[in-house]
Amino acid sequence: MDELSNGLIEALKQNLPEMQVKAVTNRLKEYDELKGKLERSELLVKSHLQSLEFKETEINELKDNLNKLNERISDFMKREESLKERELACETKERNWDKESLQIQLESQEKLNSTMFNLISQVFHSPVYQTSQQGFMNIRNNYNGMDRVPFEQIIRQEAVTPVDHKHIMNGNNSTNTQGSTGPVMNC
Repeated sequence: MDELSNGLIEALKQNLPEMQVKAVTNRLKEYDELKGKLERSELLVKSHLQSLEFKETEINELKDNLNKLNERISDFMKREESLKERELACETKERNWDKESLQIQLESQEKLNSTMFNLISQVFHSPVYQTSQQGFMNIRNNYNGMDRVPFEQIIRQEAVTPVDHKHIMNGNNSTNTQGSTGPVMNC
């Protein structure tokens, strides 16, 4: 208690009964206690306000960091999207390359088949291969008898001259059979 309170108590002791002086003294003590609590509360409030300001500063810094991280995340997502697009483009090119390679192989095989067909058809259009026979043929066997054999089982070689082919004889043909003697020349 301070001097004012002590002076007030002394004046009250002289003018008032002791019971009232005790009540005033108790009130002054309570007042001093409340005043102390108020001061402590004000210090506590001030401390909490400082703590709150510090926390708000931290929150603002964390928000700034969050914004920066969100920007980085969006950059990474854009990069990832770009990479996915490039990967899909590469994959499409690979698939198209396989398709083009197969197409080239198909075209070359078709040309090869066409060339082989033309070659084989020229061979089989030759007059040598145009002779066909059906039925049976009588062939003399080793016992001087005759056997009847189907044409498919007979192997024989026959050369048929082309229509525009001419033999020129050298004049030494005693049988006058055209084409059996002399050199062959195309005219």
